[in-house]
Amino acid sequence: MRSNAVEIARNYLITSIQESRYRNGDTLPRLKDLALEIGVSVPTLCKATGQLKEQGVLEGRTGRRYRISRNALQLCGDLLREMECGNDQKSTGPLKGWERIREDLRRRIVSGHYLRNNPFPSLMELSHEYGSSFRTIRRALDFLCSENVLVPFNRSYTVRSLSVGAGRNRIGFIVMTDRTMKMQLAGLAEDFYRNLESSCTQSNISLSRYSYLVREEEDLLFHDYHGRPCDFDGSDRMLGYLYVVVAPEYKRDRILGRLSHLNKPAAVLDLIGGWEFPRVINRRNFRIFSSAVSPQCGKEIARFLLSLGHRRIAYISPFHQALWSANRLEGLSCTYRDAGLPDSVREFTYNRPPKINIYYRDQALQRCTIAPLHKAYQQWKESVPEYFIPPLDFLFNFHIPERLIPWAEMHHDLDLLFEQALEDNSISAWVAANDEVACRALDFLGRRRIDVPGKISVVGFDDTQPALQQALTTYNFNMQAMAHAMLDHVLHRQSPLLNQSRKTIELEGLIIERKTTGMNLN
Repeated sequence: MRSNAVEIARNYLITSIQESRYRNGDTLPRLKDLALEIGVSVPTLCKATGQLKEQGVLEGRTGRRYRISRNALQLCGDLLREMECGNDQKSTGPLKGWERIREDLRRRIVSGHYLRNNPFPSLMELSHEYGSSFRTIRRALDFLCSENVLVPFNRSYTVRSLSVGAGRNRIGFIVMTDRTMKMQLAGLAEDFYRNLESSCTQSNISLSRYSYLVREEEDLLFHDYHGRPCDFDGSDRMLGYLYVVVAPEYKRDRILGRLSHLNKPAAVLDLIGGWEFPRVINRRNFRIFSSAVSPQCGKEIARFLLSLGHRRIAYISPFHQALWSANRLEGLSCTYRDAGLPDSVREFTYNRPPKINIYYRDQALQRCTIAPLHKAYQQWKESVPEYFIPPLDFLFNFHIPERLIPWAEMHHDLDLLFEQALEDNSISAWVAANDEVACRALDFLGRRRIDVPGKISVVGFDDTQPALQQALTTYNFNMQAMAHAMLDHVLHRQSPLLNQSRKTIELEGLIIERKTTGMNLN
């Protein structure tokens, strides 16, 4: 167990890196001067810097001044997460240098930093990056090979590919649909499904869809791609099942119960949070994955903004009744508070009802009626060719009342929040609940002729197509790596890639830095 003084010195350096007093590539002051600044002895500081070097935060040779590694900010966040989860070294004992490198490489592989079937970085590259000897690096790589995470390839290594034996090449995907059998997937769930289809195609795995209606009063009935009734397949040919929880569904526990009786591996992706796995169901074959729900993405955005010098920020959300929105605010606030900046995250939110589209639709229809428009349309369509009618009927009967009117009402609501945030001149960055809110913020700031990012930086979440079009800095939840990790569980049940001791798996996301964020020069 490390002494209290070493702990103080180590935490001081981690905090200094998170607060950007030391940036990536900076050289630390002389040990004597730094020890005096922290208030510890030089030998104590040597122990603390030695531990941070083993953990990859610092690099350089003993006896010389250390440099901050290029991954230091991210690694410091990882260390804090370990302590928050109760997995700190105080309770588990310190890992050796090669063990830390092994776990860091495992984390990167799961998160998709290294692609399957592509050459792995060389010993020389890894040795330079981690500041360790060839022998230490090779020991970490050999251990990952023994777990079948890596495989030898052309005098080097590569990440093991997803593969299945002959005749065992089918996976079930459970999804909610409407009465026309159209999948009810949007945003992250849709992104996940696209990546899942791509991964299955590349791995020669057939994806069987099991559709169901979510209405409470109906029985739990499944249908295949063609709308024909079907049931779960328990044969050897079926490898396992994937299930995405996208809404507070009435039938979720019943679906999990049915899966538990098949004795097949099942991977469940939780995109809403706030629910617990039923205790009456044996979860031996289940692995729960989570994305976009915990405060972690908010913490990573906060560290990113702190590194750019933003000391006071706004969080803007009309969806704050949702757990994911509250958790993003918690992540932002927690990181700023840990950096010595309490009360530096201002909240501009609405707690609207859970069915927010219905709320805004009803609000809008109270302000304006579309009956005259509908009457005029009925008269007008009598004079147009018949082939115009189906798409126009969809526009007037569904798209306008169900999409455009709620959209306009919500954006009016958002403009009121933007006005309030703009009144605080000390705020230098806006963090929006998602990309839709962030893109609306960019439109608002553009109308006000406010320079982005010169005066205000803007960040979103989800990495959607509109974010790409508007060059918005955003958080990507890494659905490609999520699809790979969930497939890996189904194909290899006790996958060495995944931490088997954790009840829920959450993968690292990516901050996609574009043109809407910059250094705070105010």
